[in-house]
Amino acid sequence: YERYLNQLERAEELGFDGIGVNEHHQTAYGMMPSPIVMASALARRTHRAKICILGSALPLREHPLTLAEEHAMIDNLTRGRLISGFVRGIGAEYHVFGVDPTTSHDRFHEAHDLIIQAWTREGPFEFSGKYYKHRYVNLWPRPYQQPHPPVWIPSQGSQETIDFAAHPDRRYT
Repeated sequence: YERYLNQLERAEELGFDGIGVNEHHQTAYGMMPSPIVMASALARRTHRAKICILGSALPLREHPLTLAEEHAMIDNLTRGRLISGFVRGIGAEYHVFGVDPTTSHDRFHEAHDLIIQAWTREGPFEFSGKYYKHRYVNLWPRPYQQPHPPVWIPSQGSQETIDFAAHPDRRYT
């Protein structure tokens, strides 16, 4: 992890505009179960480059509001250098967490909507979806960037994900 952080810090020194971290669970593929931890370390070790979380696996979360809070904290720590990436995750991760992979699209969309509302709506408000029910949503801290950090939706090319990201209400990278 120290070598990884050093490489990302060096990328900023070499003039890279952005550096990125991702999320994978219980596999040697990514070795990064929490991109939040790495992004937090980078917030203190870098000063100019955007920090891109590519991404946080929304459907695997029991509580997406935690992600909304953590991303808002990092956005404040970096004074607006955060890019939030949201992903569905890979199949094996659904088995790890006991989440039905056939619900991934619906869970992803609902968690996304909850996070965006938490970042942009005045609270407190109630959110009642199929998978996430919260009687009290009142996010603090608020994101530094307004209305919220840029959202990127990395994908391996599924048409559903491309359509979601490109929708006129979102227009995500």
